[in-house]
Amino acid sequence: MNDRRTARCVVSFTFAFVVLVVLCCPIATAFAEPTAAETTANSRAGDRYEVNDSFKDATAISFPTRFDATLHHAADVDVYSFTLDNATSLACTLTAPNSSDYRMRLCDSEGGQLQESAGGTGSQSIRKEVPSGTYFAVIESADGSFEGAAAYTLSLQRLMSPGAVASLDLSEMNMLTALSDHDSGFAWDLGANGGGNFLMSQAYFSRWAGPVAEEIDPYREEKPFEYTNVSASAPYYVQNALYLPIDTRENYIDNLKSAVFCYGAADIFVESALLYWTPGDKNLFVDKNDYDYPAIKEGTLFDGGHIVTVVGWDDAYSKDNFTGNPEAAKAFGYADAVFPKPLKDGAFIVKNSWGSDAGDQGYFYLSYEDAFMMSNNPAVFMADDLPDSYNRQYSNDVFGMVSTLDGKGAFTTAEVFVNDGPRDETLEAVSFQIGEGARYSISVKTEEGEQVVASGEKRYGGFYTIRLKSDLVVASGKAFRVDVTLSPLESGGTISIGCSQNIDDLVSGVLKVEGRAFEIEGDTITDLGKAGIYPCIRAYTNDVATTTHSETLLFDAAGVRSPATEEDILEACASVGLVEQSPQSSAELALKTQGGITYDTEQADRFGGVAASIKGGWGVTAPLSGLPTRFDLREEGTMTPVRNQGELGSCWTFAAMACAENYLARTGGNATNYPTALFLDASSKALALGVGEEVPVALSATYADTVNPTTTRINWTISGDVDSVRVNQTYSFIGESTPVVTALKPGVVFLEAASDADMNIKAQCRLEITEQGVESLAIEPGSLALKPDEKSQLKATITPENAVHGDVSWESSQPEVASVNAEGMVVAYAPGKTVITARVGELAATASVTVTKQMMPPGDTGGGEHAGGDAAYLAKVGDGFGGAASCLMASVAAACGAVGMFCVRKQKEEDRRPSRLR
Repeated sequence: MNDRRTARCVVSFTFAFVVLVVLCCPIATAFAEPTAAETTANSRAGDRYEVNDSFKDATAISFPTRFDATLHHAADVDVYSFTLDNATSLACTLTAPNSSDYRMRLCDSEGGQLQESAGGTGSQSIRKEVPSGTYFAVIESADGSFEGAAAYTLSLQRLMSPGAVASLDLSEMNMLTALSDHDSGFAWDLGANGGGNFLMSQAYFSRWAGPVAEEIDPYREEKPFEYTNVSASAPYYVQNALYLPIDTRENYIDNLKSAVFCYGAADIFVESALLYWTPGDKNLFVDKNDYDYPAIKEGTLFDGGHIVTVVGWDDAYSKDNFTGNPEAAKAFGYADAVFPKPLKDGAFIVKNSWGSDAGDQGYFYLSYEDAFMMSNNPAVFMADDLPDSYNRQYSNDVFGMVSTLDGKGAFTTAEVFVNDGPRDETLEAVSFQIGEGARYSISVKTEEGEQVVASGEKRYGGFYTIRLKSDLVVASGKAFRVDVTLSPLESGGTISIGCSQNIDDLVSGVLKVEGRAFEIEGDTITDLGKAGIYPCIRAYTNDVATTTHSETLLFDAAGVRSPATEEDILEACASVGLVEQSPQSSAELALKTQGGITYDTEQADRFGGVAASIKGGWGVTAPLSGLPTRFDLREEGTMTPVRNQGELGSCWTFAAMACAENYLARTGGNATNYPTALFLDASSKALALGVGEEVPVALSATYADTVNPTTTRINWTISGDVDSVRVNQTYSFIGESTPVVTALKPGVVFLEAASDADMNIKAQCRLEITEQGVESLAIEPGSLALKPDEKSQLKATITPENAVHGDVSWESSQPEVASVNAEGMVVAYAPGKTVITARVGELAATASVTVTKQMMPPGDTGGGEHAGGDAAYLAKVGDGFGGAASCLMASVAAACGAVGMFCVRKQKEEDRRPSRLR
């Protein structure tokens, strides 16, 4: 018996061990660190989307979405799946790193290719009408080249509906007055009719002044042009902008086409030379800067700088369409005027701001060979964030990018800010403006120390907002410093960072403040603030205790410093600031900051265009090749109606707003924000497992105050006693109840959710897994009535039925009356009463047992043939043989009875021994 039990235990243990190994293998695989060979082969550490190298292993993503990921080697392929609930005008944009040629493919649910992007470095796009269903986006090397792992950005959006596009109208007047009325606090000195350019437009956008809806601040041509601060009503923020290069005509054209194709309409400068427009203002070509036929009458020049919006191109547009206006030339005294034509076909399609009656329903064609279109950098304004992405902005460059600080090789610029708010804040992002493409590294210095928070590279000059990957707290009443280190994209190249400073006839409100802005170049540290120069570096924070938006500026519209107390500034800034060391002279600074941007304000009041060109950025090739020979954003249905600037020189505001409107239309109005907090539907769960039971554990995540995050994907990680669970899902989406793990055995496990939009935003659930214990114990039946030698079965009932428990033990309080064995079988022996008790752990249940005598028939002393036992029977038989025989038989019976009682007692003793049942 004991040998059998031992063998059975060995078999059970072996089986349990095998089951445990099988169940634990997937867990070990999921959480094991990669081997050296795996790391060398894939280099995928930290990539939360891998492995996604096939349609079968595609990473599920939300729609719409925007996120960063990485190709890790030349053969790496990233596949993403997404589902459209309705037919959609799909807009897919891939921004590839500058170092490698990538391409993007759009495939259907079966993996069949629907469309492929042009391929190349930088940005590329796919636009396609598709029905509802599941699709795949495939990112891979276009030609097998690979220069090292670098992040790309994938954006999947839908185009805005035609009705929404038609009603989208942003206020030009609010931008115009903000940049011309000095009460705004950041106006330039040109005046309401003095014109503007793309840098002024971005100064408005980057101050969070707008854009705002037209109905809030309607357009008007009458004075006074007073600024109304309605920034609290801004539905979007423009947190990124591109400034394209203007080196060679061919490169200018290629880069401009790529930007329009991928991002949308672009803001450019032309010379509106009256006699060079064809009748009806449909075509424009000016052959040279000092053109032969200026429109002058009685000393008045009717030509002027004009800023317009490029919406497409046509490589086959005939050069013969550019004839100038001979009849108008005669009216201005040029009877013999001969207008030269371009040498080749091809023109940009341009949206004007002279109403829909001008040109081709408000549009015109500009020859690729026009002499003036390269007078300033084309700009693309991206209305890509919702206002609640951040609620506080720190800025020392109050007027935006007015000049550049130029250099060769790497150099660092820094800005010092003070959190003068009542609470600690979380630093979420940093922005900077650069004049040309560069590599960058951002670090933040607080009293607690210094850390690098972001790095990367940008192909073009522009205004860039970089989300930080560290959860850094800016303490109330304390200062912090943001350093941006730039280096050229190519060895020996130049770099430049935008700056605010006073420039005659442009900006005059910049104050000189020490200890707030620095340049570090080698062993030289220069306090730029002493010279009134402030690099365009800004910091963005969130104070989760408030929804109010605010700006912390170095000085306000009246030239008042903030914080108000000089001692406060010095004390706070000294802990993180820099000390001058071999500083540059004012003459040296002038050489580095003057001439980086050239302006031409002549005749800007005629139409409003001020030419502004940034030196540098030359030789940056266009990211795309193989673009279509004709492309027109109007055919996408993403161009808002043509507006009319009237007699006011405000074209620059119309061009900028047309760009922002088109960007919104191309992304479905899908400006995004970022989560400030993540919540789970439970912060802790307790789970009791029954015998052989496996229980899935579902959780749901939600965002706090997030209307439209860049992605709704949630990534799950598991820690603690990971072998206590089986991982079911490593990702989910906001609002989706997901069975993250299945509980297998007792342990404590931590389930952590992290937002894919910001991996610093996390929430955790503690899962404690125990065994399901016995809650109650009962015996059925509760009482028994037996006679000697009778048997009856008792049953122990345990609740719940799946409870994990040890042995059930049985015992009798009077085993000589009745005993009970390990299975609950009761055997009666002698008249009397006993209590049978069953026990499991600390629980007990009882049943009463009554044993009564056998009843003998009338006249029968024993109640049966052998009643009274064998001795009585033999004595009775002996009565028939007389006294002697009777006496002998009685003696024999007594002896046998004694032996029999000994055996019975031995059996009863065996039966009374405690026994256990598993």
